[in-house]
Amino acid sequence: MPPSAELQWWYQYYFATERGRLGYEQNTREFNRLIWRLASPKWQFDDTTFDRTASALDNPDHVAIVIHNYRCS
Repeated sequence: MPPSAELQWWYQYYFATERGRLGYEQNTREFNRLIWRLASPKWQFDDTTFDRTASALDNPDHVAIVIHNYRCS
């Protein structure tokens, strides 16, 4: 695929590494905010909207589940 298409999947490769797991664990909210922006570039969401759904990221199993999902795919 061309680089512009590959860019949309960069985090799948990142999550395959221990560096990616640690980075996601340390920056979960920032990472998800970035993915929201990349996946929906025309959506101008505010902090309140993000925070309302981002509370799901506080689940203590969240990082392990996400990493497992990408590594098993």
